[in-house]
Amino acid sequence: MTIKNIYHVHNLRKEIKDIKEELISDCFKSTENRVKGSYNYSVITKYKDQLYSLFIDTCKKYYKNIQVLHTPFKLWSYYTDGDYHEGEVWHNHIDTCSLCGVLYLKTVKNCGIELRHKNKTAYVEPRTYDLLIFPGFLEHKPRISKTKKRVSLQFEIFTQ
Repeated sequence: MTIKNIYHVHNLRKEIKDIKEELISDCFKSTENRVKGSYNYSVITKYKDQLYSLFIDTCKKYYKNIQVLHTPFKLWSYYTDGDYHEGEVWHNHIDTCSLCGVLYLKTVKNCGIELRHKNKTAYVEPRTYDLLIFPGFLEHKPRISKTKKRVSLQFEIFTQ
């Protein structure tokens, strides 16, 4: 299995184009929830249930016969700009989910995400509206922008 078989990218432009700017605003307002030393933070938005429904439906297209376990659905944001000074760190979500999703609301060229599994790496250069889905065990490292806004939302679910 190559690393490219582990992740999937699905564009949600049609589904979220009308709410994208409001979502970015919600992410910015929620930056006050950021804990020093943390790379992301909880986001409050009235679109949480709608977004999770899109995420779960998309997961079911790529991962057949999954059942989502009852999980307290939370949205997380990774919002980088000129005021963001944290570093890039390899990490995974093995303890917090079976499947992870990243919805890119505002992208910056060359500031995508690196993925790593069993000493193989891949770089994904997402486009705005892309939903990247991957297993929680997959190590990844977002490339940050310290000059332009790069905004993404992260989803987590447990499945069986």
